[in-house]
Order: sequence, then C-alpha cells, then structure tokens
Amino acid sequence: MGGKGSKAEPPAFENYEQLAKAMEDANIHNDMGVIVFVDAKGDATPNQKKDGKLPDKMSDANSLQDAMECSGHLLSTDEAFVYIFGSKEADGKCVPLRRTRGATELLARFHGAQPAHNPSEAKLSLKPIVEQAIKHADQTRQFHLVVIFVGHDFDADINEQKDALKLAARYPLSIVIVKTGSGPTDDLKKLANNKGRFFDNVTLVAFESVAEYDEKKREDVMGVACMHRIPGQYQTIRKKQAYMPPAEIPVFDDPMWEHERRYQESLKSDAKLLVLGEKIPSGRIRVGRGAFWDGANQQLLFTDLLGRFGYVLKLGKDKSDHILRPINAMGNIGFIVPDSKGNIYVGTESGIEIVRDIKASEIGKMNEKGEYWVMKFAEIDKQEKSRHLTCGTVDAKGRVWVCTGDKEMESLTGGVFCCHGEGKVFNPVESGLSHYAGIAFSLDGKHLFAANQHSNNIWVYNHDTKSGVITQPRVLFEATKQVKGIVSDVAVDSDGKLWVPHWGGGAVVKYDPVNGGQVLQIVRIPTLLPSSIAFGGPELKHLFVITGCETVNTNREYYAGSVFVVEDVGSKGSAIRAFVPT
Repeated sequence: MGGKGSKAEPPAFENYEQLAKAMEDANIHNDMGVIVFVDAKGDATPNQKKDGKLPDKMSDANSLQDAMECSGHLLSTDEAFVYIFGSKEADGKCVPLRRTRGATELLARFHGAQPAHNPSEAKLSLKPIVEQAIKHADQTRQFHLVVIFVGHDFDADINEQKDALKLAARYPLSIVIVKTGSGPTDDLKKLANNKGRFFDNVTLVAFESVAEYDEKKREDVMGVACMHRIPGQYQTIRKKQAYMPPAEIPVFDDPMWEHERRYQESLKSDAKLLVLGEKIPSGRIRVGRGAFWDGANQQLLFTDLLGRFGYVLKLGKDKSDHILRPINAMGNIGFIVPDSKGNIYVGTESGIEIVRDIKASEIGKMNEKGEYWVMKFAEIDKQEKSRHLTCGTVDAKGRVWVCTGDKEMESLTGGVFCCHGEGKVFNPVESGLSHYAGIAFSLDGKHLFAANQHSNNIWVYNHDTKSGVITQPRVLFEATKQVKGIVSDVAVDSDGKLWVPHWGGGAVVKYDPVNGGQVLQIVRIPTLLPSSIAFGGPELKHLFVITGCETVNTNREYYAGSVFVVEDVGSKGSAIRAFVPT
C-alpha cells in the first residue's frame, strides 16, 4: 500500500463489490480460511522511543482497535483462527485465542486476552507468525488469508524474517500486514518486497490511508486494501502447482515438488488422532513397531524400536479417557505381546524378556510411576551384526515368532526364530536374511508373510503348522509404485488380504496376495511415516496405525510419531492369539 496520504483502493478494483465478485467467480471464499495475529504490545505511543526517535503521533482513528473494527469483510467466511504475539507470556511464540467470526468477536477476544499479556522487551519478528501460518497450511492444505495487525515495527533480524517469508511463498498463504500508527518503515517495506520469492505473497497496508475515509466506507476500503491481490495470488498458486484444493490430489511434474505432492496425498485421510506424538512423556515415537491388539483387555500394544520403550494403550470412551503406559526395557524393542495369563513380553537385544509386576489386565489401575522390572525369558542365538529384534508375532498355536536383523540394513545376517516356552527357542530357517520389519501368518497358518524393508517387497514362506518349520522363502510381490516409501509391516484381514504401511509414503496399502500383489485400497495417514499396524476394536474393524518421526522435520511433520485409528476401512482383521508359554 502507499504511504501517508495515499488512497487505499488499488486500481484493479474500483470498489469492494467488484473484488467480492471476482473472488466468488473463482470460488475462493469456499476454499479460504483466515488466520489473524494481533500485536500484544498494543499501539505505539509518542512516549515510546526507538533509536532515540519518537513515532509520529497517531490520529484518533489510527489504532489497532480501529483497524480490527474495519475487518468485517476479512472475517466474513468461516471462523478465523486468532493468535496474540509480542508479549512476555508468549515468549517469542504465538498464543492461540478462541476462534472467532466477525470484527466484534475479534475485538472481544483480543480485549479479553490482553490484560494477561504484558508487552515484551524483545524485538518483534515475523518468523514465529509465519511458522504458525505454515502449520495451518500444512495440516489443512487450504488457501489461507493471514492478517497481521501490528502497531510496532518488526525489528528483529531482517534476513531471518525474509527467509521466513520466502519459505511461506511455497505455501497457499496470502500474508497481509496491517500497520497502524506511523506508516511502515523502510525495513518493513523491504520485508514486503517480493524479491526472490516464489510468488508475491505479502501485502503491506498502511492503516493511516484507510483511516482517512469516512467511517461508513472504511470496512469496504479495508477489504479491498487487504485482499485486492488474492484473486491473482490464488490463480498463480494453482498455476504453479504449489497448491490444490483438499478434494484433489495434484500431480507435480517438477521434482522439487515431490515432497509436497507426497505430503498432500498423505493428508487426504480418514485417520483419527489417538495419541499426539509431542504429548507422549517419553517423546515422539521414533520408529513404531510390533502393533498388537490385546482382545482380552481391549487395548493396543506397540513399541518404539529406537526409542527403547514399549507401550500399552488402554482405550477409553473418548480421547481424554485413554491411558498410555510406557515400559522401559533399556534397549531397542522390536515387539511386545501378552500371554494367556496376562503377562507382558518384549523383544530386545538381550532376547525375549518378561515384564514382571505388570499385568496386561491391570494397566488402567497403574499409576504413571508403576514399578516393574524386566528379566530374561528366552535367549536368541543371533549373530553380532544382527543383534536387533526387529519384529514379532504369535502363531495359531501360541508360539512367539521373532526376526533379527541389521539395524542399518547393510548386511544379510538376519534370522527368524520361534519360541514356544521359557528358554525353548529354535531357528526354523537359516540365517542370511535381510531386514524384516513385520511378519504375519495367513488365515490357515500355512504361510508366513514378511515385509522386507531392505528390498522393499513382501516375502512368503511355507509353514508346517505342527513342527513350526518354514521353507521355500520367495518374493511374493513388489511394493506398488502408486505409493512412495518402503514397506514397514504386514497384517492379514479376515479375507486373507494383506495390509502394508509404507514408511515415507503416508499410506497403508491393501494388497491381494493371490493376484501378484494387486492394489485393492489405499488408506492415507496424516504423516509420511506410518510404521506398524494392527486391526483391533470390539469387532476388529479398527485399523490402528503407529507412526514414526525418525529422519523428518517435526516442525513440518506435526503428526509424526503419533498414533492413529481408522475406524472402518471396509475390512475386518483376523484375531491373533496371545502367547502360550509351555
């Protein structure tokens, strides 16, 4: 926008009605969310000096409150997300307020929160504001109008702020900075400059040029001043394939957009969040493994292979009633299973171990510091390079099956082992295997399926159900190219079909093992790293998905290392019995 004394309407639209029609014709309102950020420091006053200089005296109609009063057209779509920034309490971040609709509610939210926020002495930066807006764009894949009401200068490191705005130009964000009080400084104008950005994503509005108009006209003038670039921005974003509406999955031809494409695919999901990774006391799940549904107690067991914890998730009526209990085995844990007596077993570098003083049926009664200890149950005679137990399951006779492997997937030294009692372990297949991330038996128990991360395919063995011997290892099918990533687990449903999470692909794929691995269904997950799955729930209709966070930026992959459930994928799981020690 222009400086002092300039009129606020840009030449593209003579009035707000023209702008509104252009946005309606492009269906922008139906595809646009709004995020509002308000300066907690309030208005600059003549008593507040900067570099020894006093800001220009503001007119009575040129304040943050006046600017927010004129924001009716900006907040006329859906409820807006509102944040406050620039206070000591915010500590360099953005504090969320209640969502709001309309200018009156916005003012009420701000004035209700402002007394609890004391102005910070720290320099103001656009970086945390932009990062918060990017999170919204990441999670919703929706075009957003980002309105920043500020009465002070953004005086933090200018290069850091430029980098943030440059990154924001890779997202469907139209950023509007409404500066009240004295006009924008030269530094603020430099920040708004489009040099080096993917598209012109910043509009700078000097509110003094809006305040010059009669009160009855200000809302229309404000609407045009803040949104006159949106039709062009929206068209540019779609044309450059930086964004598509959530109902569509774009195809990006440019390799630089491959990560964006994969992320958009993963977000088209029916998965519901059960446990948010950043809320887990022991930390986000790094690599989820060993998902196992304990039908007797209606709870989910799983491990964090690298995080060295096993977990028992007791499900309540709603999210607030869920109970998550960690079990620290002091080593990498590849699987966790209950036995028929309610004991819990884990697979670690030391072998198969039993967790004493914890009963699977009493997890809900334990306090968070419940005492327990882990002791050896059965030793696995594995090679030094493959000392990691990578996964496990239980067969129809109640025997535990485990796989070993090289954590780095560099050497073919892994093996498959079967345990049917304390110290009773045998190796039903010769060593020389690569890294199996998940195993599962067919409905009749005559085949063992294995997800091979090293070669990114599904293997199958013939299984003698009486002796436990497995023979004729072979590739059943290769992972599909329709979904990126590598296979990381396998589960069997009641129809004998295979469900396989793709680590790095943000999806669980249903394969037909009879027809060469034909893809029957793709279930999207809201993060790129699904790593372990299990069917569960009262009727085994729920698909539980454990995700990881290893190798990804958790600021971008907000849901990485979390637990999800898809309540109905159209298939039922096949029950896996508990371990039966003999």
